Amino acid sequence: MSCLYPFVAILPLVISNGPDAVQPVVVQDQPRRFVVIERPGRAPVVLLGSEEVLARDNLKGTWQVTHLEHQGQPRPDLAPDLQMKFTRGRLELMQRGRQPVIVAYHLDVKPYPPHFTWVFRDEYGGITLQKGIYWVEGDTLMLCLAPVDMRRATEFLTQPGGGRTLFVLQRTASPDEDRAVSDRQWMSLGVFGLAKPGQPEASVLVQLAVSREGEVAGETYDPKNKRRQTLVGSIDRKADRVFWTMGADTATVMETELGSLSRAEGQVVVHYEDGRSETYTMSPVFAPSPE
Repeated sequence: MSCLYPFVAILPLVISNGPDAVQPVVVQDQPRRFVVIERPGRAPVVLLGSEEVLARDNLKGTWQVTHLEHQGQPRPDLAPDLQMKFTRGRLELMQRGRQPVIVAYHLDVKPYPPHFTWVFRDEYGGITLQKGIYWVEGDTLMLCLAPVDMRRATEFLTQPGGGRTLFVLQRTASPDEDRAVSDRQWMSLGVFGLAKPGQPEASVLVQLAVSREGEVAGETYDPKNKRRQTLVGSIDRKADRVFWTMGADTATVMETELGSLSRAEGQVVVHYEDGRSETYTMSPVFAPSPE
């Protein structure tokens, strides 16, 4: 574990003009309310995420350290060899020529800037942690950590003798890019809100995924009743339409044009067993990143 200390004790963010540089004002987009969980070989599911789940989702992927500063001194000798790979549950610290180190991490998005803590076992088997703050702006991540088991860093600044480490990282790969395309059996089409004509808000959320064979799977969520149902269906390529049923009710069929899934607004027609039909407006809530 000793090889990690120069890494763990040094991870902060890029301050190109030195420790006294003033941080620019940044504006962060509103986080997504829903998170799509990919499950190889099974249909993805959509979760109504907590603030921490959404924040973890925003960090997912592989990040390259572009600037490393420790105790007021830049470390260009170490930065190019360091990467961090985030999933929702863990963080993999990678240093060229060494075995990756797996740590747990925690986020607290209520303070400003948000708090970041990682926890790992030292070379003697003890639990060690470092506390700091972080900021994400697009594909740039800033992370400033206090020395091991010391008070939390509260600003993106390092000073001689202070023991803080500042990292600036750039996202190099999303989780989908990290995973081989051949291993992906399902592709998420996104999360859509369905609203009756004249209603300002969606009454049902629908998450859809499609397999290579044209099968459709996913989940519906009723925000009012907090009820979830699985859905199954298929794509009719000749008619360019998507059909699905929900839960145990196989007599009620929902359909939409395939092109509606890529438009800002489309329509879904619900066909009931008694012959009635109802039309809903469909708008995307979350669209997966284009490949």
